[in-house]
Amino acid sequence: MARPKPAATKTPLVAQVRAAIRQADRGGVSQSDLARRAGMARSQLSRLMHGTATPAIDGLERLARALGKKIVLT
Repeated sequence: MARPKPAATKTPLVAQVRAAIRQADRGGVSQSDLARRAGMARSQLSRLMHGTATPAIDGLERLARALGKKIVLT
């Protein structure tokens, strides 16, 4: 039986990050390249994408920059 995901991985911000990663992947940017641009391991990026890791705000900021996006908290 699969374990439930932590609540933090179900937030709208995290969902938007995952969608942006998938969009980059469909656009021809590999996970390895995106992880390198964001300064993180490809395995870490994969865990974020699949919801098995809870992202820290600094990691989200680096990832947003690598994707050419900005994080706006309201």
